[in-house]
Amino acid sequence: MRNRKPLELRGSVRKVNRAVQAALLAIVTLSLGSQPTLAHHSAAMYDASKTVTLHGKLRKVQISNPHSWLWIAVAEQGGAEDIWALESHGATQFLKRNPDAKRELTAGQEVTAKIHPLRDGRHSGLLVEVTLKSGKVFD
Repeated sequence: MRNRKPLELRGSVRKVNRAVQAALLAIVTLSLGSQPTLAHHSAAMYDASKTVTLHGKLRKVQISNPHSWLWIAVAEQGGAEDIWALESHGATQFLKRNPDAKRELTAGQEVTAKIHPLRDGRHSGLLVEVTLKSGKVFD
């Protein structure tokens, strides 16, 4: 016959096992939640069937993750300026594709940008490429 634990002791072991399982589940759940999110939002808000060309002055450059942004002041009829926000790749991908971007993309420059505009008509878009007055292209 096997050596069996007394009935009271078996109940205590079960409680400890349940507590250990609950603690392990909590640790796994918390560690999964602390990992960088791999999901990504859709680009469906941009109309990839349209390409709009903008001419203006670069107002601000933000090379960052998860997306880089360029803001361009475009002259409207009557002399008013309209600011367009252009979304691009995250910093790693943007700088890999455009190693000179931090040095050469600076506020105040005249640029031409090609974008896929937002579907809702707001002045923003997904950057296809931006060209400096010198002819240098960043994509």
